[in-house]
Amino acid sequence: MFFREDAREFFEPLMAKLDDHFAAMGDGQVTFTFSMRYFNSTAARVLLHLMDSLDAAAGRGRDINIVWCHEADDEDIEEQGEEMAEDLEHASFTMQVVG
Repeated sequence: MFFREDAREFFEPLMAKLDDHFAAMGDGQVTFTFSMRYFNSTAARVLLHLMDSLDAAAGRGRDINIVWCHEADDEDIEEQGEEMAEDLEHASFTMQVVG
């Protein structure tokens, strides 16, 4: 679980590496699987930024797949995933029930 309040500072180096990876990436598929029980508003903003980066990479021809996992009875996480999926134009997004 991720409970840090400084999520942006924590994820900034990761986001920079991810951007570098997409710039150097040739053909191939990348799948990001998200499985969370909770995230705070700061982490939500970071996730939105990450989704934007993934969608932009897909818009540049990268094969990007996003899998959003949620428990069957966790409507909050499910709804968050649905909201994030609405903003995507290029990346593939799949909801997956787990547990």
